[in-house]
Amino acid sequence: MKQVVKWSLLGILAYLVLLIIKLPASQVIYRVNQSNDLSIEGVRGTIWNASASRISANNLTIEDVSWQVSFWDLLVGQLTLDIDGGDIRANDKVSIKGLVSLDLFDPNHVQSSNLAVYLPADMAIAQVPLPIPVNAGGRFKVAITNLDYAGKCVDLSGNGQWLNARLEGLVGLNEPLSLGNFTADLSCIEDDILVKITPPNVFNLTADARIPKNFKVKLNGQFKPENTLPKQVRDAAQFFGRPDKQGFYKLKL
Repeated sequence: MKQVVKWSLLGILAYLVLLIIKLPASQVIYRVNQSNDLSIEGVRGTIWNASASRISANNLTIEDVSWQVSFWDLLVGQLTLDIDGGDIRANDKVSIKGLVSLDLFDPNHVQSSNLAVYLPADMAIAQVPLPIPVNAGGRFKVAITNLDYAGKCVDLSGNGQWLNARLEGLVGLNEPLSLGNFTADLSCIEDDILVKITPPNVFNLTADARIPKNFKVKLNGQFKPENTLPKQVRDAAQFFGRPDKQGFYKLKL
């Protein structure tokens, strides 16, 4: 009788393990409350190895997203996702690739490593309150070597770039104005995320952008357009006020 009970329990356990391994991701994701800010479509695969045709969050959309879940990290309360989504070759698309880990006991605790995100410049700049309208081209690349964020910036190393930067639709110019590349370093400062922009760039731009936990960005810096830029661009700098004795315009947003 004991053997029967033993093998019955083992059979039930094996069945449950197999059920978990083969559990469709759609059965889990579509039961999670999706708000107006988050939408996941076309989910396929199991909870351990899945994909989605489209994920939209905060007006940003990533297509053809796949991810793998680490079983061993789940045992210690970490949901670790190896994500690969979007088309890195498409300049007008968002793409992401790397590791993201969420603490199941603290939803505000996010960790990441070797994460690369590409974002069309017009999507990003549209979120910044500039004193003059700007139509931007190119792509932003964010390469995160290491991130530990728990409601505040604990640890961050990486860099950001504005690749093939250009301005479009400028009055008096018949074609987009190429600006080259801009670079920035990422780090933590007093619990905030710090994006430090440094020359060389065609605007001689130096700026610190601080991102607090409420994500209301504070930017302080200065810039001085190079004389090689068109007159229309140099004249537009006057919207930021008067230059100092060295010809730099103060930038505060």
